[in-house]
Amino acid sequence: MDGLEANGTWRLVPRSQVPSGSTILRNRFVYADKKDKNGNVGGAKARLVAMGNTQVHGDSYFETFASVSNVVVIRMCLSILISNPKCSMYHYDIEQAFTEAPLEETVYMLQPKGREKEGYERFVYLLIKALYGTKQAARAFQKHLRNILGKIGLRPLDSDNGTYYKSVGEEWIIIPTHVDDLFPLSNS
Repeated sequence: MDGLEANGTWRLVPRSQVPSGSTILRNRFVYADKKDKNGNVGGAKARLVAMGNTQVHGDSYFETFASVSNVVVIRMCLSILISNPKCSMYHYDIEQAFTEAPLEETVYMLQPKGREKEGYERFVYLLIKALYGTKQAARAFQKHLRNILGKIGLRPLDSDNGTYYKSVGEEWIIIPTHVDDLFPLSNS
């Protein structure tokens, strides 16, 4: 909760200011064990998840999609990797990825039960950034990622908008994506 608040994921607004007929999402905490590289449980983590199954198309979301690279592109990258010793490939899983992406739509959510901010019990969250569980979270993240990568000169492939590339002279990088996972392959 502290991380979400520090990230500016929402703003508290009085419930009386929510337009009549607007959907106010419920939420849940999802708990999971944290495991080390050997698979031993080393702690626990909790994630606040919006219950996007109650979202209404045209009210709190308009478009959804999760961008993933075409399997042909991934196979091509693996083929290049094993055939060219100058190439290297990595995997990055972006932590809290969706909560970095700004929302375009107006989405309201209840405060988690038992976690209501003192003095703000009759307030709800106005989501500023995407939250896991909202229908548009993956789309919002993809737009955010495209903007970030575009600023450093990477462009999506015409044939696969889930894969980005950049080349300068003989050097190149191609980045297949799977929602919030990046798989950069480069020869430099």
